Amino acid sequence: MSILRNLKKIDLKLLADELGETVPDNSRICEIKELIENSDLFKTDKEFVRGVVKSIVEDRMTKEFNNQSALEIEKIKLAQLEKEIELQRLKNQSLLGERTSAPLSVENLIKSIKTLTIPVPEKPEALHLFFTSLEKAFATKGVPNGLQAEILINLLGVRGRSNIT
Repeated sequence: MSILRNLKKIDLKLLADELGETVPDNSRICEIKELIENSDLFKTDKEFVRGVVKSIVEDRMTKEFNNQSALEIEKIKLAQLEKEIELQRLKNQSLLGERTSAPLSVENLIKSIKTLTIPVPEKPEALHLFFTSLEKAFATKGVPNGLQAEILINLLGVRGRSNIT
């Protein structure tokens, strides 16, 4: 009886199969133990039965260990994927933050355009250079078309406003 004491039902079923016994599907543990104990091999060769029990338990333990290892690997992979998703989400937020934190206010755009363009010339002959540098500044800063006129009016100052309006 001590050989069968700590075995699980699945181990008992496998042992009974190894000993040549057929186990009904709905049998209980005590019925399987009784079936094994009444078998000829159990009565005559206990060392063989111990060896079979040891082999069955080792196989089950190895399978459980492998399953546990596979589960741990899957958990690690899942955690790694979650971290990659979080990293990508943070990168996306960072890119969005850079776009939204870029100087989109009119005042900031005016300041940056003023630094990128030549001063408004007094002579009409030099206006071509002014507008060329202004177009390059607009392209560099990516100023929306709707704001370009407002920035131009601001750059021209009082003199430009009176001429335009």
